Amino acid sequence: DTNLKVSYTQLRELLNTFRLTLDDANLSEAISIMLAQLRQRTQTKIHLSYELEEHLFKPNQHIHILQIIREAVLNSIKHANSHEIMIDCGTNKNGTIEVSISDDGDGIPANPVKSNHYGLNIMGERASKLGAKLEIKNNITKGTLVLLTFDRENKHA
Repeated sequence: DTNLKVSYTQLRELLNTFRLTLDDANLSEAISIMLAQLRQRTQTKIHLSYELEEHLFKPNQHIHILQIIREAVLNSIKHANSHEIMIDCGTNKNGTIEVSISDDGDGIPANPVKSNHYGLNIMGERASKLGAKLEIKNNITKGTLVLLTFDRENKHA
């Protein structure tokens, strides 16, 4: 059964990623490794800009952040026909931590939550566990933007 095979592959990848994260508490490296795995499966160009200081998050937070990024990138690869995906981890001028995943694909359908295969509910649950705000919307020009924002005070939630 291919679905089962795919699930096992994903699980193996995640375990590899998490082992690294939990040992090193190095989110940028964990994201890079996860993206390297995803790049092998797609022609889509995936760019990462990581400008957060290290040790900003606890390991259990890393897992949620990684999973949200992974889910957003997979959605883009599978559903959006995108050519490029930009992942940006940094802080805005108010010191709010922002993790954004944007692409140049088809954008999201009018009612994506109904069509459920986007894993949006799971992403939302992970964001609330992080004490973060998750927005998923169409980009002004083209494609989709997934934006995860944290207040500094919230980082130990």
